[in-house]
Amino acid sequence: MKETAIVVGAGLGGMTAALSLAFHGFKKIRIYEKSTKILNPIGAGIGINGSTLCLDKMNLSHVWKNAGHAVHSTRITAGNDKPSGFDIKRLLKGTILEDHFLVAKRNHLMKELWAECEKNPKIKTKLGVKISEYKNTENGAEVTFADGTTDSADIVVSADGIHSLGRDFVDPDCPPPEHSGLCVFYCILENVDKEKFPDHSTIEIHLNMGMALLMRISETDAMIVVAHQASEKWNVNSQNWTFDVSPEIFHELMEDHGFYKEQDWIDEKMIKGVTNLSHLGIYQQPHVSNWFRGNVILIGDAAHATSPFMGQGANQAMIDGYFLGRCLQDCEDVPSGAGLFFKVLNNRNKENQNKLSKNFTKHAIRQLVKLSTRPKVAPIF
Repeated sequence: MKETAIVVGAGLGGMTAALSLAFHGFKKIRIYEKSTKILNPIGAGIGINGSTLCLDKMNLSHVWKNAGHAVHSTRITAGNDKPSGFDIKRLLKGTILEDHFLVAKRNHLMKELWAECEKNPKIKTKLGVKISEYKNTENGAEVTFADGTTDSADIVVSADGIHSLGRDFVDPDCPPPEHSGLCVFYCILENVDKEKFPDHSTIEIHLNMGMALLMRISETDAMIVVAHQASEKWNVNSQNWTFDVSPEIFHELMEDHGFYKEQDWIDEKMIKGVTNLSHLGIYQQPHVSNWFRGNVILIGDAAHATSPFMGQGANQAMIDGYFLGRCLQDCEDVPSGAGLFFKVLNNRNKENQNKLSKNFTKHAIRQLVKLSTRPKVAPIF
């Protein structure tokens, strides 16, 4: 009988997995997180859609309702072309995602999930713990910590991100993440001009050497995302995928690339006043041959990293976390449950990853809405 689990990584996917395992019958779940704190500035805002349906299934609708901000429409601009747009709320009416297409501050959603994990008697979390090795055992799986000590459980869930040690164990022949040749700035603009940033809307700005995306993520704040081509200065590899950054560096890029002159939405004053600023390389994860090896199972970016420009990595990881618990409950043993989990989600994620990587610089929100509602890639809830 499956009763115990170790989850490596206390991100949105890892915490959702822990909650799902508890909801679907596991009695003891231990989360290990290498960071010494749950909240951090990486990923200023994220898009959530299918993951909200997963939270509904676990009676956790209040999590996304407290953290999320609905998106009803988008506007698309490109140079001197006439602006276009579409009504997201109308397109989703009558679908499973009606009223479930939102954006959120990452840390707001993290706080909500962390609170649920903290009050769940089946879940215990330990921070500041680094895993150095995964392995299967006769009765389950085991992790080794940096200090040489170990812990074991019926299953180990590797939710440790794009540069995953768990993936190296599950698929040792999988190539490392590939840099796309693009980089992205993430940040939050507080106390936004509500006339310039209409509520419940997004704005896509197509630029000559990049793209910008503006999203209202709360009643007062907006997220700004700017993708640009990598240069010799920002040509990162898989060991060096984030950069030192400041509003002044962001401003210099906007000015050097002529981005201020190409559009009327983002100006110098705005960029110099942003918070929660990050600058990341955009990576794609080659498809792994499988998401599990024995009783060690991958979820999230460890299995299928998605371009961060779309803010969908966390959404996909949360969907993984929920369905892992559900599939394990529906099967008699771990290999059968893990196999069902892989079968249910692998094709969906492959198609999402391929479509988003090809189209994230062209009508990004429209592509995402279409993908989110296609029966072939939408899990059966």
